[in-house]
Amino acid sequence: MNEREQLQVAITHMPALVSGKLCLDFANTVEPRGGLSDPPPQAELRDYISDYPKFLAWTMKAQILTEDEAVILLKKASQQPPQSKQVLHKITAARELIYAIFWKLAHNSAPELTEMADLQNSYLEALTHAQLQKSAEHFNWQWTQEKDNLAFPLWSIIHSAIQLLTESEQQRLKTCPGVPGDTIACAWLFYDESKNKNRQWCSMEDCGNATKARRLTQRRRAQRKKTASGTP
Repeated sequence: MNEREQLQVAITHMPALVSGKLCLDFANTVEPRGGLSDPPPQAELRDYISDYPKFLAWTMKAQILTEDEAVILLKKASQQPPQSKQVLHKITAARELIYAIFWKLAHNSAPELTEMADLQNSYLEALTHAQLQKSAEHFNWQWTQEKDNLAFPLWSIIHSAIQLLTESEQQRLKTCPGVPGDTIACAWLFYDESKNKNRQWCSMEDCGNATKARRLTQRRRAQRKKTASGTP
């Protein structure tokens, strides 16, 4: 299997992008999350980006990288195992940092000063590789000059986290409660862009439908018990 085929297979196993923000989708590459207050056992987690090739596949799905760009990085990573391992460690640390910060904000809690400092330092490092480029209406930071850097896809994710912190409404940050009765809560992060701020789940097609189906089953069971007992 060549690099292109490897990525094409891996991308079919990537989770849906449901949060509405790049950095939150990145934080949601563990399932289920459980949340910071009730983290699940490590053995019960599914890590979608447990190695560097999987991370590249996810960045393709998130449209950070094209397939050609991902192939270049995958080839380079295979030639530099120690470096790719170091970058993967940085990627995983950034994911957990982003999850911790935004989970706390979604629960009206302040992130630790050390967490904010770590995110700031990550952003300052990313900016050393960026260039200001003009778009139709304004200037933006762009990472286009070092596409062969193994950490290249991570810089856009860090930038997304800073944008979410500085330009968005904290009240719209939420965590998915998951399905009632599940031993581990989904706890995926999402940004509620609904008009009335009443979005409840990470995805209506997933946790939302499962919750409604379980509630319907519970109501039917309750009704059957009433009928059997003769209760009106």
